[in-house]
Amino acid sequence: MSCITVLSSDKYNPQFVLTNPHFSYACGVFDGRFLSHLYFGAPLENTAGLKASIRIRDFNYMPQTPWRHHSSDYNTEQVGYVQDCIPFEYPSWGRGSTHRGALECEFSDGSTAYSLEYRSYHIENAIHQPEGMPLVHPDSPGTTDPQWQTLCIVLVDHERGLEITLHYCIHPHVQTLLRWTRIRNTGDTPFIISNPYSASVDIPGPEKDLVYLYGSWGRERHVQRIPVSAGMHHISARNGTSSHQTSPFMALVDPNTQEHNGQALALALGYSGNFQASCTLDENEISRITIGLYGLKKKLNTQEQFDTPMVVLAYSNKGMNSLSHSFHDTIRTCITPPHWRNIPRSILINSWESMYFDINEKKIFELAQSGKEIGAELCVLDDGWFSNRRDDTSSLGDWWINTDLFPRGLASLADAIRNMGLLFGIWVEPEMISKRSTLYENHPEWAVHIPGLPLTEARNQYVLDLSNKEVQHFVYSQMTDLFTDISPDYVKWDMNRLMTEPYSPTKPAAEQGSFMHDYMLGFYHVFGKLQKKFPNIMFESCAGGGGRLDLGLAHYSPRFWTSDQTDAIERLPIQYGTSLFFPPEYMGAHVSTTPNHQVGRTTPLHTRAISSLSYSFGFELDPRSLSKDEKEILLHYSNLYKDIRSKIQAGTYYRLLGPLEKNGTDRSRSIHNPPQKYAWMIVAEEGSSVYVFFSQPYKTGLLHGHALGLPPLQYYSPTSYVDAHTQKEYSTPYLAQIGLPLPSVSEDYHSMSWILHAKKS
Repeated sequence: MSCITVLSSDKYNPQFVLTNPHFSYACGVFDGRFLSHLYFGAPLENTAGLKASIRIRDFNYMPQTPWRHHSSDYNTEQVGYVQDCIPFEYPSWGRGSTHRGALECEFSDGSTAYSLEYRSYHIENAIHQPEGMPLVHPDSPGTTDPQWQTLCIVLVDHERGLEITLHYCIHPHVQTLLRWTRIRNTGDTPFIISNPYSASVDIPGPEKDLVYLYGSWGRERHVQRIPVSAGMHHISARNGTSSHQTSPFMALVDPNTQEHNGQALALALGYSGNFQASCTLDENEISRITIGLYGLKKKLNTQEQFDTPMVVLAYSNKGMNSLSHSFHDTIRTCITPPHWRNIPRSILINSWESMYFDINEKKIFELAQSGKEIGAELCVLDDGWFSNRRDDTSSLGDWWINTDLFPRGLASLADAIRNMGLLFGIWVEPEMISKRSTLYENHPEWAVHIPGLPLTEARNQYVLDLSNKEVQHFVYSQMTDLFTDISPDYVKWDMNRLMTEPYSPTKPAAEQGSFMHDYMLGFYHVFGKLQKKFPNIMFESCAGGGGRLDLGLAHYSPRFWTSDQTDAIERLPIQYGTSLFFPPEYMGAHVSTTPNHQVGRTTPLHTRAISSLSYSFGFELDPRSLSKDEKEILLHYSNLYKDIRSKIQAGTYYRLLGPLEKNGTDRSRSIHNPPQKYAWMIVAEEGSSVYVFFSQPYKTGLLHGHALGLPPLQYYSPTSYVDAHTQKEYSTPYLAQIGLPLPSVSEDYHSMSWILHAKKS
């Protein structure tokens, strides 16, 4: 099945239509010169009439200007005005267009203007990915067969020697479109590129809302929704990660779009470093949504090229849930490391909040024993096991085992824990170096720094220069030796500080503008080699919690530590926002102790368990301090998770209540004004089972509360369901029209869950 159709009334003005059962995407050449965006929406059935209908719809607002196909005989005074009206696929700047371009250029004469015009196209029956930044695994089902197609469209500025190749990757069974860009110097002199977009989409029409994610450490990925107004709204990360503050994700939606209805399109960047995403509404009521690299300045010599990261584009006409399903499906089928796609996530217990640095062999063994009593299947040894690491002031980079704490070594401890019936995992922070370390004494030049300037310490540590191949080799060798010695089943790969003084002493001054991108390429190189050498290790990505959670890292890591915030109530908006583009099995969610270590809140144990149950479940507490009743409660939820996790991992996740539903407020949401109710649901394959979760952080209503009801549930096919707990039967029409009832709520931090099984005929 071919997903790409080329329509052409003449060779100078082809139109390209990419279609599968989930969406259609179209672009075409205008006036034999400009590649214009035409359509991104529901699948188009009749491509024969596509050309006329799209041109009428998208160009009817353009001024009447005497264009002549493939000719230089046009009214030059009108060029700029007309170009500013064109919805471009990859916009130019300065030679006819006054709007922001898709990249910034500085040519040898000091000028910055360029104009990209269509030259050619070709189609490859394979997926073509950017160099050094893969997104789709080559051994994924379907990725090596010719059902994958890549449309390559070449744009050029002949006078400047600037060549742009746009890549569009599509598969009939993948619900999203993948895009990236190759920039090449075909001229005789070098030029400099800065901040290139991976993709740009121009959408005509007023009245749009912008949805993006924003936050801070411990408050990552809170949903923000604002009406699009004239000018530019810009989010970015420039600290070497995709960051706690923003996420490389942006959606453009209709004003009436909510979770279950309305149109939406979104872009998510497959990259773990500095990025920029923006939405601009211009004077012609065209909304331009873009995403790409930020903080890059790179010199391209003659015949040199540069690849941008890949972008995942999704469209929905059935609300934000449907949009999320497209991302979830793409991650599960293409981006997740193949070995981990169908393996259930183990229940883990982590040593950090239970012991911090106060660890030794005996305590970790006891933690594993007591963790097993509440259902844990994996014991993770967190920070403090290596060298002289007794607090956070030393030893990063010295990855040898502290034999005072672990006299028989970690391999012996790992074997003892496995003999107990649990898996064994370990924490590492390979990208970092402490000033108080043997590594820093021997190689101070390996720390990221600007020679002659003081280094900024954060958490008493510096960042290793992974743009340096010697450092890459060191990190890879150290981790290889460690993993070979102890054979961990699980590795928590952390990064606890951001990058400052971004500079590599090993690079010439002219190459420093690409340092942070070169660092990211080095990081991917090391992580990728380790993943290939140790395919049976599940790598969990952590960056001070959720500071580096993105599609690029999902290629290497099938699980993220969603946030260092472990309070059940604070976790609700974090998990909600993360679910916009990540499926639930990616989100590490642990039951923590109370009072919570981050916010001091005390919440019921049931609430803490329910807030974590539908994600990658685990514990961040010391079971030795629990009462018998508390252990029984947690064992109950562990057993429940084991029963349902395979269905959760393969199921369809729906957000029922939260910031993107009205929920008693208008559509404008703020990080400081979270909603009062959260509800979410997972539907197992073909609707065989439905798992519903509800949490009300604070009581609502007057005095003693009031009865509440969940919104109607309309996402499955069986005629009736039976509540696994009460045995009450609900007909599908009842659930679709009324929903599940809730009792009167008169206390804070109330949570509930339901398991509904399709009634057997």
